[in-house]
Amino acid sequence: MAQKVLVVEGVNFDQCLYDTNDLSVIRGASLLLDGALPVICGAVTRTGARIGASLGGASSYEIAFEGAEPAEVEAAVRRALAQDPWRALSWVVSVADTATAARGRNRRQQFQTWTVKLSDVPGAVCEDALDRVRPASPGRDDAIKGPLSPETRIRLEHGRQFRRQFFRNGTRNLVEDDILCASFEELVTPPPKGLREGMKGKIAVVHFDGDRMGDLRRLVGDDAEFSAQMGKMTEDILTRLVAGVRRRRAPEDRRFRMEVLLWGGDDITLVVPAWDVLQVIGDFQAAIAGVKIASLPVSFTGAAIVANYKAPVRKLVHLAERAVKVSKQAEVRGAVTFDIFKMSPPERPLEAHRAQLFPGATARDIAFSGDDFGGLMALLAARREAQERGQFLSRSRAHDLVQATPEDRDDLLKKYHLRVLQVSAADHPQDALANLYALPQMEGVERDLSLDLMLWLDLDELYYAPPQDSAEAAA
Repeated sequence: MAQKVLVVEGVNFDQCLYDTNDLSVIRGASLLLDGALPVICGAVTRTGARIGASLGGASSYEIAFEGAEPAEVEAAVRRALAQDPWRALSWVVSVADTATAARGRNRRQQFQTWTVKLSDVPGAVCEDALDRVRPASPGRDDAIKGPLSPETRIRLEHGRQFRRQFFRNGTRNLVEDDILCASFEELVTPPPKGLREGMKGKIAVVHFDGDRMGDLRRLVGDDAEFSAQMGKMTEDILTRLVAGVRRRRAPEDRRFRMEVLLWGGDDITLVVPAWDVLQVIGDFQAAIAGVKIASLPVSFTGAAIVANYKAPVRKLVHLAERAVKVSKQAEVRGAVTFDIFKMSPPERPLEAHRAQLFPGATARDIAFSGDDFGGLMALLAARREAQERGQFLSRSRAHDLVQATPEDRDDLLKKYHLRVLQVSAADHPQDALANLYALPQMEGVERDLSLDLMLWLDLDELYYAPPQDSAEAAA
């Protein structure tokens, strides 16, 4: 019997992963998505099939097999995923001669099934207290959350039970007395000393998508080897991220202020306090620096969406995923973009939001290379220090210049630049100070001073350096 390929995918994330703002529910769903491979393989082997290479993680799995009928394998996997706790999610399952053909069948399945998965709840007289959609029974109240549907309860309990285990499995840096945040509000409260008012209560959803992973997989030529190399890389990333988050918090703060929304392979989504997002991205880029698969460097395209912690998480995730897609469509790979909202993002496309803020700018114009992210961080620190010495633009002066007409803005900036050089030349060489006025940019980009200034205002808002006494205490 010829070898076939089984593809299993988690789908309809809006209604089973990001349908609530409860961290335990989200993590429960995410952990179920990431941990389904043993259940799927067990169902396949019970049909008598012999499993070959398997590949996947986060929400998608490919398994080569032979020795069993495709329909029998499909039915066995569906039965396994219809049991607790896996039934709380939406799955599509197909077998075909190739993974591409199986994924095509899965898309058709997805469009032929209900978006929201509902259980029969006898005596249900109210809605789920968290997702506000599914039926729930008051007799099944959670002591804190209120009435919950079976699907939400399953995810909530799974998240509560296994959130800490996820970090323990991937890294040795999480210790017993670390407190995992139970909500987005806990993630950002209390704010650290010296944090700017504009960043208080703000979270950042960060999405990374691997570049050219299909090409790397083909070059490796062995799915098991490719999966092993990807697994080693993501473990190293997680270890560095956890260590960095713990290292930067205040000595008296035991909260672990990072949550993983989706983790697996080349698809990673995190949520962190806005004040730590630059450092987290810096740790991510440092973790993949120099990593090669099939003799080619590995890179990820990323995006950070910053908004109030009360904003619907699904909206922030959609925007982060869209930002990465816009970058890749513009051939901007291995870079990161930032979009900041005062409260919740408005109901308009990301591109329209950017066009209003940065007229005429492209995705490449506003992106920052991951390879030089350390240089960007060093420049932001240098600008902050120069600003405190009065040798760089104050934020109020910068805002005034941004509001000037385009013609006046560039002229005023150049004059201000020259004036600062003249008064500080004794202590700071002209070329060193001049470098403060140019943010790193992607290859082929030549930003004007006005766009550089607007981007700096955003990055400077995100840049947080603890007061000297706090930094010394942490050290």
